[in-house]
Amino acid sequence: MGWDPILLGLKHSLPVDDPMATAQELSKRLERNVVLVCEEFWYDEATHTVATPPSTNYKELARFRVDDSPSFLRIIDYRYPALYFQKHFDAKQLENLKFKDSWFEAAVTDPNYYLYLYDVEEEDSEAEFFDLSISRENFDRYAFSQRWSSWARGFYEGEEARQRLWEDRMAAHQFAKLMGCEKMIICSDQGPATDLYDHIDWPAEKLWESAISCSFYDTYSWDSEEEKVAWMANSRPIHFADFFTDKTLFLNEEDFVEVVMDDFSDLEQNNHHSQPTS
Repeated sequence: MGWDPILLGLKHSLPVDDPMATAQELSKRLERNVVLVCEEFWYDEATHTVATPPSTNYKELARFRVDDSPSFLRIIDYRYPALYFQKHFDAKQLENLKFKDSWFEAAVTDPNYYLYLYDVEEEDSEAEFFDLSISRENFDRYAFSQRWSSWARGFYEGEEARQRLWEDRMAAHQFAKLMGCEKMIICSDQGPATDLYDHIDWPAEKLWESAISCSFYDTYSWDSEEEKVAWMANSRPIHFADFFTDKTLFLNEEDFVEVVMDDFSDLEQNNHHSQPTS
């Protein structure tokens, strides 16, 4: 499989503790009809047994419309089953539950089972691809149509490539700001920086600090210390603001981009949304 760019938006402003409010807010911000769902399950009161379908099915919880289009985004609320049982069953009843599926038992009893609180996708599998995964403070989504290596080559290839990077940055910035984020990180979904992607449920500041300090090198499973040293010798973290305001920044041919960080500082301070020309 190829390496793909992932956009991590830090410190969103979604009301994630209220699924209905979250769905309504996403509908408004994305200007899309949405349907809020959870994974389907059944409870047999006579046998105290909890079961799930053999394949993934969803139970509809609510719909929110912004227009008459038949197109909907599906928002999957992963916490609904756990909160349902906590709300309707006392401690003794919860102890007596019998789960036919071990994964669903873990989903109900382990608050850390799911990395995300919500996933957002097109309800129609034939529709244009859309993905958004939401944790308590952050979100991630596949950012661009190119593979990581092709996209990251834009940092080497002159003014035309720089302009494409600027356009990609502004599109990512627009979406991050729509979600209420003040910072974003772009990394690959494979390699050492995946530690950032894998810990999207971390507090936003911890995730940002890990990107700044490149502490993910210390947690990645290297084959040897020599491999780690060789990799780090040529990997480069990039600050988008510095890259676009300091034309003296450049990468050597043997260097490669590891992670891209953006605090929007040049955009916010100068209130400009076109690429600097000097």
